[in-house]
Amino acid sequence: GLGGTAHFDDQRPGTYTLLYYPMREWRDGWEGETVCYDEHGEVALAVKPRPNRGVLFDSRILHEGRAPGRAFNGLRVAVAYK
Repeated sequence: GLGGTAHFDDQRPGTYTLLYYPMREWRDGWEGETVCYDEHGEVALAVKPRPNRGVLFDSRILHEGRAPGRAFNGLRVAVAYK
């Protein structure tokens, strides 16, 4: 598939992930959110990949990068620092 698979970046306490979205443009309707899940597998947070946005979270949080929608024909980029 085009999207990511839900995963943990690290299971050790005290570890964090920084995602950075370096694209110059991202419009509403292009989708491609990074989704974080709670302990019950429910969506707890969805982050749009806005230009120059960064998000820092505990690496033990289950998350995935969703595929962009059909309205977008470019490359959704997220740089991960773990």
